[in-house]
This record gives sequence, C-alpha cells and structure tokens, in this order.
Amino acid sequence: MYSYGLDGALHRYAATTGEEQKGGGWPVLITRMPETEKGSSALNIANGRVYATTSGYLGDAPPYQGHVVAVDERTGAEKVFNSLCSEVRHLLSAEEFPSERSGIWARGGAVIDPATESVFATTGNESYNANSGGHDYGDSVLKLGRDNLQLLDSYTPETYRKLEEEDADLGSTAPALLPEIPQSKTPLLLVQGGKDGLLRLVNRENLSGAGEPGHLGGQLQVIRSAGCATFTQPVVWTDGRGQVWVIVAGTCGIAAYRVSTGSGGTTGLRLVWKTADETTTPVLAGGVLFAATDGAVLALDPSTGEYGSKTFPEQWVVVGDENLDRV
Repeated sequence: MYSYGLDGALHRYAATTGEEQKGGGWPVLITRMPETEKGSSALNIANGRVYATTSGYLGDAPPYQGHVVAVDERTGAEKVFNSLCSEVRHLLSAEEFPSERSGIWARGGAVIDPATESVFATTGNESYNANSGGHDYGDSVLKLGRDNLQLLDSYTPETYRKLEEEDADLGSTAPALLPEIPQSKTPLLLVQGGKDGLLRLVNRENLSGAGEPGHLGGQLQVIRSAGCATFTQPVVWTDGRGQVWVIVAGTCGIAAYRVSTGSGGTTGLRLVWKTADETTTPVLAGGVLFAATDGAVLALDPSTGEYGSKTFPEQWVVVGDENLDRV
C-alpha cells in the first residue's frame, strides 16, 4: 500500500499490518518543497512503478511546480518529468528555476494507457513556450514514456494564453482514455476537459497533429461539454451493444456523448442527453450512473440521464452523517 506523506515523500506499508516498509530506497522523496508543494492526486500503479504527481496547496502560493514521478516498486529508484523547465530531470528546489506553478492536480493523477503503457498527465496554468524552443508546458496534455518519463508528445490548445489569464486550467481534470475504436482512422483517443467548459477530443497516438511535442492545437474536435467547468475525469462507458459513451459531470450539469465513426473513418462525440444537475465525481457501476451533488447522490440511467433505473428508482439523498433515505 502506498501513500503520500506531508514530509514530501512517498511511503509504502504492509497491507495486512499497516507497518511501514522502509529501506531499499523507501520512502522516496517526490518533492523538495513540502511546505508549498504536495502530492494530492490519485497514485497509479502499472509496469512495476508507482506514478505520482505534484501541485500546490489551496491558494496557489508558490513555489511549487507540477511534475510526474515514476517510482520503481522494488528498488525505490525514481524518474522525474518537470512540466516547467522540462530539460531538467531531477526534483527541483525552491528558486532553482524562475518558472513556477503549472500544477498537476487533477484527481485522476497520471493516467496509464493500457494499449501502449504510455503515461498521460495534464498540467494547470503557467507559461507555455515549447512552440518557440522553450521547455515550459503549462496548460498541456503530456505523453510520457513508461520507463524514463521521456516526453513523447504534447497537446496544447491555441487558447493557452487565455487559459492562463483567466485561471481556466486545462488540467482541472485528468484525460479520459477511450477503448480502441474499430473502423476509425484514429482508433486510440482521449477526451480532455477543463475549467473553460470545453471538451477536446485528441488522437493519443499523435497529440499535437505533428507527431512530436511543442506544437499548438492538433485536436480532432472541440465542443462545449455541459457548458461549465469540469473537475473530475469523464466516465467512459461501453454499453451492452458495444457502443462507447463519454459522460461528463460539471458545475452546471451532466452531459452524455456517444462516440460515433462515419463511413470515412472520422470519429467524433455526439450529444445524446444533458441535465441541469450540478454534480461532480461521476461513477458508473452495475449499469447505473452515480454522481454527487450538494447533499445528495444521484442514480441515473446512463443511456438517457433519467432517474428511474431498475436498481435505484429515484434520487438518493444523504441524511445526517450515517443514513441514506430515498426521496
């Protein structure tokens, strides 16, 4: 079992006893600035490695910087990719470089591609200059190699300056990876949300459209999701007929899109239903879409957005701290 610590390190524990397992490289330092930089996104484990990301504390008080750390489960050896000053491959110290922020703070953390084992992470606000020979990747989706976290490709919206000016982090949510789409010219796709209320459909085999990092744009589709900011990873669902859906919960509604591919192999998202429920944290289990709202948990039919599934016929609301009552 692995957990962040307020000492700036990643710790491991025996799951059966809770005893910390030290030695052999553990615990592993993931930040040199624990007073202002923290790990809070989910840890993900794949390829014999634990993947951690860092950001700042509430209030955006620097110095902090978003970076990804891959830690070998056995030896504790670490590899680092810094989203700012990316040419430097060690943990940065305070004031070591002028670029700050660009936290990787989405709840999903670093996402591992089951098809290629590449690592995806999305950054928050700060400078972007990779298109002019620089090494800063604010408001960008990063594709990293599984072993050394080398930068393989990146996606940065053309509106990156506006995102920075308006504090509209692209990285408010982690990328959602779609299953392989048959008959598509771009079979491996991802969907990226953001504070700006937009959804971006991106070819994860060629994020930038140029096959290498440091290029602007390259998205296949941009749509105004539920019309509001998103703070949780979209749900990707394959229904009983093999149809792939993307369901997005935002600050002013839920929207569900069907993934469709035309006869020419072009794939896109098509809106099927939308509600005005202000929700977060969508989860799909047992054919039911659950989402949290103020004091309540909603249970919806994922294909229609309606209350009234066979399992949960109406809305469920939290009463007190312990009991659930049906409304």
